[in-house]
Amino acid sequence: MQKFLFKYVANLLQSFEPRLNILMYHRILPEPDPLYSWTVDAKQFRNHMKWISGVFNVIPLSEAVDQLKNGTLKRRSLAITFDDGYKSNISEVLPTLREFGFHATFFCTSAWLEGGQMWNDKVIESIRRWPDNTINIEELNLVELPVSNYEEKKAAIETILSKLKYQKPEKREKISDALASQVSELPQLMMKPEHLKLLHTQGMEIGGHTHSHPILAYLDKESLKKELTTNKQLLENIIGKPIKLFAFPNGKPETDFSQDQIQQIIDSGYIAAVTTETHIASQRSKLFGLPRFTPWDTSSFSFLFRLLLNDIIRLTKR
Repeated sequence: MQKFLFKYVANLLQSFEPRLNILMYHRILPEPDPLYSWTVDAKQFRNHMKWISGVFNVIPLSEAVDQLKNGTLKRRSLAITFDDGYKSNISEVLPTLREFGFHATFFCTSAWLEGGQMWNDKVIESIRRWPDNTINIEELNLVELPVSNYEEKKAAIETILSKLKYQKPEKREKISDALASQVSELPQLMMKPEHLKLLHTQGMEIGGHTHSHPILAYLDKESLKKELTTNKQLLENIIGKPIKLFAFPNGKPETDFSQDQIQQIIDSGYIAAVTTETHIASQRSKLFGLPRFTPWDTSSFSFLFRLLLNDIIRLTKR
């Protein structure tokens, strides 16, 4: 029955304009973690790759962009992307990509290129190790926040991250650093230059993602220029090649970046940019606003069927 439905949907798509699913991942966990319940683990990721193998035409995002521009995109095309620059891109991702012969694009920040943690992971790992049953963060007006068990820690993390996300980068780092100073040593989560070089030599594409992952909408022109220039130059110096694709931090159009800022992205030398808007790309999509998403389905049927139906659903909603 499942094979019949897949074949039916695939045949139905032959009459529609070819479209592009862009999968978005961040960190891939070695094992499930209750404090990262929204994060895909290695087993789930391998299942995702196994399920799309033989069903979708998996291509590099840069090729997909060219095909969108010249109208040569094939049906059931799909590109794979990763944001931020986690070290698990090497340990958990690269072997699986090699196994299936897939290409992916890795959008990397550069402020943590010597390892360490991004501000959000610093918060999570600090709360995991917090020595007391409650936590106080006066700068965020949080008093006696309970953190005595995993459920309380998870709720506290969600509260703290939601309050910090739209703060200035300096304040985010100050508060997350203060939390980290109260606990034991945190794990090193981000890639180093040698990891970027390895991805590049393995045929993967490196893309820009700003230096310190700020919310672009909150930056003035000079601050944004510094973020873009610093990130692009550092990444290009490491891999010895120009980078041409960009991912907006946080990535919600109008909320996290403005249309006026797109010209600065273009002026920095990029040819396309991806967002976190949940959609499917077509020839009519804006190249500096390409949508993407991560399917969270846990079965091959729901995962593949939803990806295949994206073409039909998005078409009928136009």
